[in-house]
Amino acid sequence: MANKKFSQFTEKTQESEVSKLVGLSTDGTENIQIDPTKIADFTTFSDETSAAAVGSLVGLNAAGTQRIKITPNNLIDFSGYSTETNQSNVSFLTGLNAAGTDKIKINPSVIGKSVFTGGVWNGYTYQLVTSPATGKVWLDRNIGATQVATSVSDSNSFGFLFQFGRSADNHQFRNSSTTTTQEVSHTNTSSNFVLNYNTWSANLSSYIWQSDWEGKVMNDVCPPGFRLPTLSEISAEIGGFSSGNMSGAFSSFLKIPANERRDNNTGNITNYGYAYLWLDNQSWFYFSASGAYNGSGPINAGYGVRCIKI
Repeated sequence: MANKKFSQFTEKTQESEVSKLVGLSTDGTENIQIDPTKIADFTTFSDETSAAAVGSLVGLNAAGTQRIKITPNNLIDFSGYSTETNQSNVSFLTGLNAAGTDKIKINPSVIGKSVFTGGVWNGYTYQLVTSPATGKVWLDRNIGATQVATSVSDSNSFGFLFQFGRSADNHQFRNSSTTTTQEVSHTNTSSNFVLNYNTWSANLSSYIWQSDWEGKVMNDVCPPGFRLPTLSEISAEIGGFSSGNMSGAFSSFLKIPANERRDNNTGNITNYGYAYLWLDNQSWFYFSASGAYNGSGPINAGYGVRCIKI
């Protein structure tokens, strides 16, 4: 199996879906495999027999710019690493999928947590809906919506308007303050909606809201086990709608409302009667009365987020 770049890995959040974690022997001479179901005490490994025999796990720093070594003895509380000092500085570990056929990324902040199955997440309630056309599982509403849409213009179902790649730092509220000053970085942000640029920060990691979204490396705004959809995924769903426009989007199982967009130059809410949603790879999709369309950039425009199960 050819090695993939970290940006091409997929991520699993349940221990049962991960067969092995990849580590280095203490002397650093060879890779070993670690049973993730024993991650709490590291008493059993596939190729090693004790935590002392494992020198480090391999991860990336939060900026996504370099690999780091993580001491397995400190993995439980993530309080110590050889080159990083806390859990928030580690974006993911390297592992194999349960079948052992492909490499995956493992988010250390969520490993062992169950995939979201509906309920309250980050203060908002979401349920799951299954596509009658594709069998894919989606959230029943946009991130930040307080209810499923009861009409195309139901403002309680609109949800947040995110700038692409930003965390839920409060910029996503439709009435958040605006600024023409770019944010310091993807991890050092204010609650302001950034105007007048094609990006909201000049110091962005290439790993924010990864190209296929399955990375979920940083600034993730979807629940565990969910991500942004791809163009092909939303297009497949539209094939099952009664019509490929705003009316069909709302009458579908997704109940997509006309949530509008936030302009990247003025900060005003615009495009009334349209539904705008972010897709993966810094692209977006919108529904109007005449049809459904896609495009890309600028990433400091404000669009909605509807998550699909990984």
